[in-house]
Amino acid sequence: SNASILINNAGVQHSSEHWLNNFSLENTLTEVQTNLITPVLLSALFAKAFHKQNQPCAIVNISSALAIAPKAQAPVYCATKAALSNFSQSLRYQLAGTLVQVNDVILPLVDTPMTRGRGANKLPAAQAAQAIIKGITQNRPTIYVGKAKYLPWLMRISPSLVARILQGAN
Repeated sequence: SNASILINNAGVQHSSEHWLNNFSLENTLTEVQTNLITPVLLSALFAKAFHKQNQPCAIVNISSALAIAPKAQAPVYCATKAALSNFSQSLRYQLAGTLVQVNDVILPLVDTPMTRGRGANKLPAAQAAQAIIKGITQNRPTIYVGKAKYLPWLMRISPSLVARILQGAN
């Protein structure tokens, strides 16, 4: 179909242990602006425009498994992704009963320029995109992609195990 879709996919992650030695307000503001404020503003603008179209539309916010279990190296990134997931849920509640669906995408480590040099066994970006499209067409409120699809189950079984696994992630 020709549904209108907004995909908030931009992300900035500054790996750091700068809290003690070289805190960067500029890096922090860039992460918060890119990962949270901009998707919130775009969602607000597009929600209004989409609602006026009176046809099925979607707002898709790209989050991360790190929104559920943060890692030590990127506290601001993890916090912004958790906030974006919560925002997506609240926006979904506000738009219930309209033709605008809101999807929250929980990704594992994906092979992108942002993750260059980090971790192994990254999900290819094309495979992540296919899974996201499938989730949108199935109108899944939360789309767990790749290894992230095990998170809800693992969080019920052993949240501390998930925390230990992701805490030291690259």
